[in-house]
Amino acid sequence: MYRRAGILISLIVVSLWLALPSQAAAQTGKTLTATPVHDVNIRSTPGLSAGVLTVLPSGAQATVIGRTSGNNWLQVEYQGTRGWLAGWLVTCNADTINLDVTTDVQPNPINPATTTKAYAPHNVNIRKEPSQQSEILKLLPFNAQADTIGRTSDSSWVMVDYGGVQGWVARWLVILQNDVNGLPVSGESGSIPSGPQPTSVVPASGTPLPPVSSSPTGIIVTAPYRVNIRTSPSVSANVIDIMAFNSQAAALARNVGNNWIQIKYGDTTGWVAKWVVVASDNTANLPVGSDIAEVGPHLGNTPITGTSIYPVVIRSGPSFNFGQLGTIAAGGSATLLARTADSSWIKVNSSGIEGWAASWVIVSSVDMNVLPVEQP
Repeated sequence: MYRRAGILISLIVVSLWLALPSQAAAQTGKTLTATPVHDVNIRSTPGLSAGVLTVLPSGAQATVIGRTSGNNWLQVEYQGTRGWLAGWLVTCNADTINLDVTTDVQPNPINPATTTKAYAPHNVNIRKEPSQQSEILKLLPFNAQADTIGRTSDSSWVMVDYGGVQGWVARWLVILQNDVNGLPVSGESGSIPSGPQPTSVVPASGTPLPPVSSSPTGIIVTAPYRVNIRTSPSVSANVIDIMAFNSQAAALARNVGNNWIQIKYGDTTGWVAKWVVVASDNTANLPVGSDIAEVGPHLGNTPITGTSIYPVVIRSGPSFNFGQLGTIAAGGSATLLARTADSSWIKVNSSGIEGWAASWVIVSSVDMNVLPVEQP
């Protein structure tokens, strides 16, 4: 009986010991926010071979409470689930090296590679040295990819080659195809900021995507997630194709309500909901291709929110002529309050800053046309 009691006590002690790292992280108050651009598995322990507990969906946010010693796996909490995800598959609001190490497990990189692609889910600065204070050499623009060359020893910065320019990008601001620790060590990090840092340079024009020659209107549409293409501008219309994550299409026209966009995607011509894509310019400038003005459903009285995949300027009025009040950070969110009559601009509240933002660069939780019209 004593032997069984001893085993039971030992099991209890081990269970408490396993819980200690997460408790310690919570006590220090060091947490960050992680956002994926595609679905990412949350696993029971660090490592691609560990069991999957749940999935962090594309565009969702999880609270990061710890990391591995190699700074490549992150411990997160999401909707009551606590587990681990691959840090190179998400962006964070600050350098993950500031987090506490909350496990003794440090898996080796899977399929280590000397080169891999770094993807920019928003505009990211390429710097001369691995430091936020270093000189900016070039901009890695939204939706662009660069070849990786190396990393710092703490895996906080990644050296890239973009258009012949070699420099450093913050690892927590980009998505990598493979484990960051599979890259060779090429340098040491500079001073490490303790809090959230500016994530990119906002283009002066306010238009993050340049027009492309393949679009007859000069406007292109980007899918931040998988997006349904329908036969007509209605959520009840048949789905004829799907825009893949991170894919682009030429914008051809809009409906009269400016809440749907007609696109050319490969050989498919159809309609996508404006509120789930990002456009390179004001979609109100597109020709009207449908008289359908259906407004998408909005269930209940829940707040309508919008997210940005790169920094979006908040202005004092619905035009680029108005002054800047602040910025919705890359991957940040805002409460949507109202819209202009043509749905070109949206009144937002982001972290207490209330103003106007271009509607075509914000992804909304529901059709923006359910918002009341307010014309300052």
